[in-house]
Amino acid sequence: MAYGIAGIVVLVLLLRLFTPYIKGIIGEKSVDKICASFPKEKFRMENDVLLPGKSGTTQIDHVLVSTYGIFVIETKNYAGWIYGSLSGNQWTQSIYGKKSRFMNPLHQNYAHTKALEALISGTVYQAVPIIPIVAFSNRCELKMQDRGENVVYFSELRKAIQNKCAQEFISENEMALLASAVKVGNIKGVAKRIEHTADVRSQTADRQSKVAERVCPRCGGALVLRSGKSGAFWGCGNYPKCRFTAPLETDLETSR
Repeated sequence: MAYGIAGIVVLVLLLRLFTPYIKGIIGEKSVDKICASFPKEKFRMENDVLLPGKSGTTQIDHVLVSTYGIFVIETKNYAGWIYGSLSGNQWTQSIYGKKSRFMNPLHQNYAHTKALEALISGTVYQAVPIIPIVAFSNRCELKMQDRGENVVYFSELRKAIQNKCAQEFISENEMALLASAVKVGNIKGVAKRIEHTADVRSQTADRQSKVAERVCPRCGGALVLRSGKSGAFWGCGNYPKCRFTAPLETDLETSR
């Protein structure tokens, strides 16, 4: 009987540990299927791309290389209500009365675009536009006044990409070579992937620790209590030079 209870406890712990990962995989597969419907002579997809970043490495869910540009797609397979602003540092997921915060995915995707810019810098492809898109599952509801044109539901993703395909910047042969360059630049190997995850967790823990000590993790300034339309929050004392903000309670998800 004791072994049975212990087994159930272990199973529950494993489910809690791997459920976010499994949901992420399901969301990425959904986006992959949507992007695979575009003609292969003009579009090439590379999934789970790990590139050198400004500090360590950065992981990109999908890089869709096309004759029209490079689409950098961040997938969020979330449910519930999603609150946030285009400029805010953090967004909030509310589901079944529980709230959790995560890094603004637009900021997250900005780091991805900068890594891609560095990859193609100094090549004939550096003038090719890089287009960031954040795709949310239709299981959630985006509760924000303005989500811009780069934050979409899965069901809107195909249309969002098509809207950016008015002009071709490279030929089909050049597109194939560019897609190969992204594939070659993708850092492979389990050890590197584990190292990336460890670095991200360390950076997140350091960020949370500094906020708890009322220190701005971006510039080192003091965090001061401020108030806005959504209530009280911590803001950097060096505003407007530094626009970092944090909620009164910080429980950021691990960002990539």
